[in-house]
Amino acid sequence: MYMIACLITAKFVNKNFVYSCMLVAWLFNSFCYLFLAPSPVLDFIFHGHKYFPMTFAALLLVNVVDTGQLIPLFQAVLNILIVNGYPSDNASTYGIATALISSSLSLGGVMGPTVSGAMVDLFGFPWTTTITSVLSLAGFLMLSSFLVIMKSTNTPLSTEDDCVKGASYTPPPSLSSRLSLYFRRSTNSYFKVFNVQPSQSSG
Repeated sequence: MYMIACLITAKFVNKNFVYSCMLVAWLFNSFCYLFLAPSPVLDFIFHGHKYFPMTFAALLLVNVVDTGQLIPLFQAVLNILIVNGYPSDNASTYGIATALISSSLSLGGVMGPTVSGAMVDLFGFPWTTTITSVLSLAGFLMLSSFLVIMKSTNTPLSTEDDCVKGASYTPPPSLSSRLSLYFRRSTNSYFKVFNVQPSQSSG
């Protein structure tokens, strides 16, 4: 199921539905987590009863919908890097995108079981899934706010945006260029403050 969902999600990503897939996945997962235990906030429906088929189905849906969060993520990071001056179809750009995503997922893989295990011990499994649902909804709201801010400020998210296609748009310098400029300005300031003349190479 997960493999099939990856192929379907990849089709949507190729059609440039990058953030749409992520928004739908965050929102859908926030509802699925409520039915995983089920959540105590749904006691007016389930009256404290546990249903294994429902838990199994909710867990299956969560794993399938996770593809909507993970598969478009690389393309989203790659688009933002390219639109901010990093070269496209470049190994270093792909490496930066991969490193950012892998480090974040690795941090979550380490902290997730530890924190969730402690939460289960403190609050129990039903309330832990409820908190996870709230966090997933928070992720949806944060991503929505990010997209609204980027759109309202006319800040491009990919090279397909209209403001990038227009002739007036100029990509900002890359991080390495900005660091190099900062180093040169700092060095020049040092020479001016201490009245030091930069050495001239004799060659």
